[in-house]
Amino acid sequence: MNIAVFHELPNGGARRAVIEFSRELKKKSKVDLYYIDEKKESGLEKAFSEVSFIKFIPQIWTGNNWKAKIYKDTTELFRIYMKHKEIAQVIDAKGYDFVFVHGSRYTQAPFILRLLKTKKVYYCQEPLRMVYEELFNIPRDLTIGKKYYERINRNNRRLIDKYNASKADIILANSKFTQRNIKKYMGLNSTVSYMGIDPHFFSPQKIKKKFDILFMGSKDDIDGYQLLIESIKLMSIKPNVRWLLRENEWVSDEQVKKIYNESRILVCLAYKEPFGLSPIEAQACGTVVAAVAEGGYLETINDGVSGVFVKRNTLEIANVLSRLLKNPIKLSHLSEKGTKNVYEKWTWEIATENLIKNVRLALD
Repeated sequence: MNIAVFHELPNGGARRAVIEFSRELKKKSKVDLYYIDEKKESGLEKAFSEVSFIKFIPQIWTGNNWKAKIYKDTTELFRIYMKHKEIAQVIDAKGYDFVFVHGSRYTQAPFILRLLKTKKVYYCQEPLRMVYEELFNIPRDLTIGKKYYERINRNNRRLIDKYNASKADIILANSKFTQRNIKKYMGLNSTVSYMGIDPHFFSPQKIKKKFDILFMGSKDDIDGYQLLIESIKLMSIKPNVRWLLRENEWVSDEQVKKIYNESRILVCLAYKEPFGLSPIEAQACGTVVAAVAEGGYLETINDGVSGVFVKRNTLEIANVLSRLLKNPIKLSHLSEKGTKNVYEKWTWEIATENLIKNVRLALD
């Protein structure tokens, strides 16, 4: 097959999924990448047959300059649309079997979905959460004028996301949780196609455990940073915590693998996480995962077998973590089962085989 891949994602798990899916697809197909970013990424030749980089530098908005925000919500979106129109024309002229379209940092479902004539497969990591979830409600301290503007803007963003997504020939959801949300919020059908890990890369290593608890994410409420801080205060033992915060530190995949292996427990408290690569990557490295019982975590962790679930409650989180750290035999058992669980169910090879099967059923 000849496959075109498109994305304009920021760094993170979704962008890594683009590369890993493509690396597997390239074993049997020609896979060309078209991506929009501020600067060119190196090393992509290993995952793609050809790479086309389209430079785009967005306006920076820090939350105070409303002229910049209006620009981003109008002129910048139009400029992105025109970039997508140009890329769509190039792709359509090359006769690909289908275009594997990933997300946009600007519109969630990208404009290119409505512009392509070639068959389109949209991999949806999540609907546009800022317009659907209570956690992202419009701040109450805004002036009436700004609140009104933000309501209009969010409704426009919702319509753009839904319309773009509706133009895909098939929508693939990263989890059953995301599949339900796509139906609930967008009224669109989708097929679950999970992500995975590379078992040759993420694996247990003979490294001394330095950290009792590992937290990965940001200080935002959505990632549960403050929740973990308050929980740690209630623990019966004082743990050694490794805080890997996006705002403060960038680490390579090699460093992430090392940190997983150095940690006893990865704590995942993200609010309604659509899927989350960190839990399966950590399990692959033998790190026990303690996660809130919600979102995609419910699909990647087998409670009491390959990890443990907790309620979104500081005292329960504190008690569960304390008990685990006091019971090295239990930790060892969960570690072994977690690694086995991932290697049997959650590899990129398995994920890509399932993806191709779903695509062929929809497009043939």
